[in-house]
Amino acid sequence: MQHVFPRIISLIAMTITSIAAMAFNISGRIVDSNNEAMPDATVRLLSARDSSYIGGTTANSKGFFRLSNVKSGKYILQ
Repeated sequence: MQHVFPRIISLIAMTITSIAAMAFNISGRIVDSNNEAMPDATVRLLSARDSSYIGGTTANSKGFFRLSNVKSGKYILQ
């Protein structure tokens, strides 16, 4: 039992570190007011703190986009 507690603490610490370092994907579809796809629409990811540019992409022919490996945080999607 004495050896179990330190192992649990180590496992929790590794999990928290892994979660903090996780990257996420943001995906969606760009449509107009008539719900029609907007191919080649530009998507920008900005920092909510200072509006600095983080990344971007363009929508495909059906209006779908995907931003990969986005770190956890607060953003503006434009």
